[in-house]
Amino acid sequence: MIKILMFFVLFFGIIYSRTIKIATLAPKKSLWGHTLTSIKNDLKKTSGIKLKIYFGGRMGDENVMVSRIKIGQIGGGAFTGRGLGIISGETRVLELPFLFSDKKQIKYVYKKIEKDLDKYYLKNNFKLIALIDAGNAYIFSKRNISDFKSFYKMKMWVWKGDSLAHEFAKQLKIKIFPINFTEVLPSLETGIIDSFYSTPTGAVSLQWFLNTKYILYLQIVTVSSGLVLSKKEWKKLKQNEKQQFVNITKKYFNVLSKNISIQDSKSVSILKNKYNFKIIKNYFKKDYLLKIKKKVNNSLIDKLYSNEIYLKLVKYINMFKKEK
Repeated sequence: MIKILMFFVLFFGIIYSRTIKIATLAPKKSLWGHTLTSIKNDLKKTSGIKLKIYFGGRMGDENVMVSRIKIGQIGGGAFTGRGLGIISGETRVLELPFLFSDKKQIKYVYKKIEKDLDKYYLKNNFKLIALIDAGNAYIFSKRNISDFKSFYKMKMWVWKGDSLAHEFAKQLKIKIFPINFTEVLPSLETGIIDSFYSTPTGAVSLQWFLNTKYILYLQIVTVSSGLVLSKKEWKKLKQNEKQQFVNITKKYFNVLSKNISIQDSKSVSILKNKYNFKIIKNYFKKDYLLKIKKKVNNSLIDKLYSNEIYLKLVKYINMFKKEK
């Protein structure tokens, strides 16, 4: 009888301490890496959920990560907007160029639209655990892009297969080189590309900045990121475990969002003062940039994302303006 009881204790203990494998492009020592580690440690203390995290693109680029989740090799991942868009193109509506005016507006809209987006994820057999803005992206370049003439001579990286980035570059008339994320650094080193877009924190943590000297201080896009699980992995969790997973992730994501804002400012200061980067003021007129945004949206609506989610985005932006 005792042996039987011990068997059940051990058996159910193994189930309860089941491990979920997740992957990310983020380096382990980055802000994202520290955040995911904190989520992992907190989950281990408060529930039977154990996370095994593959950092730094060990599971491949984000399209590969999504494929691995679909076939069950891993249970989930922390993705950039590009990766989230592979799962559900609706997410990319948040990365339309020149969309948001300030951090409060971003936080408000993200909170409102997250439930709407999760419905699309569930239809595609994924669960959106939490969504976050990961800061504003700027253009980094080896060449001095202090005027229009030099700007249009850039050899700009865009993520291979990213229809939003491609359309934005097309409308802005930038010469682009579609390359996978993991190939950006060697492509900068060999001169295949001489420019890229990134948040300051991202450029520093990925070491991409070492191959550039100029930043055009134009907030081209607010970068989205999020943590997702496969729907199959999500269903395996008990109801209280699901709630713990969401609550703990959102708790650390809120801290991460604040830390990214602080770190972005610090990174710009470090690049300017320690590495002698030249910060170039934006020389594009606001009306022109708004026309670019409109053209990009008109081209992608009902192709990359639905008119339905776009109208909800506009609704939440207007709600924020009224409440403000």
